[in-house]
Amino acid sequence: MVKSVLFVCLGNICRSPTAEGIFRSKIKTKGFKIRHDSAGLTNWHEGHPPYEPMKNTCENYGYNISDLRARIIKKEDYRDFDWILAMDDQNIDELKNIYPSDPENKIRKITSFIDGSLNSINVPDPYYTGDYEASLNLIEQAVEAFLNQIFE
Repeated sequence: MVKSVLFVCLGNICRSPTAEGIFRSKIKTKGFKIRHDSAGLTNWHEGHPPYEPMKNTCENYGYNISDLRARIIKKEDYRDFDWILAMDDQNIDELKNIYPSDPENKIRKITSFIDGSLNSINVPDPYYTGDYEASLNLIEQAVEAFLNQIFE
């Protein structure tokens, strides 16, 4: 039984808080009790709220992420979470540097749940692309696929 999920991206102000917000909303609707958090691989935005354009896009889709604050990933997160879901290949590579061993196979790219492929597409970083809606839509699909797969 999954008890906890950590969503990870580069700075923890766009993609991973969006994933956490969508996940939080979906598990509440389904009545699941699963601990969730999000983290970044850098400390660039530590303590800051989600990036305003991403926060606004989430709100337009009915997801409130305004209470979230960026934090950097910690070594103990591997112990504390059942799943560590990253947004892109670069995030996966960095996570493998932090956690050189993944004996429990906890670290996955979030989009791998959509098509079952470990070479799944990356969630584009809207901080750089400016396309907040496209990233949100892909994350939404991935979260739904993850929930469907782990609660079949």
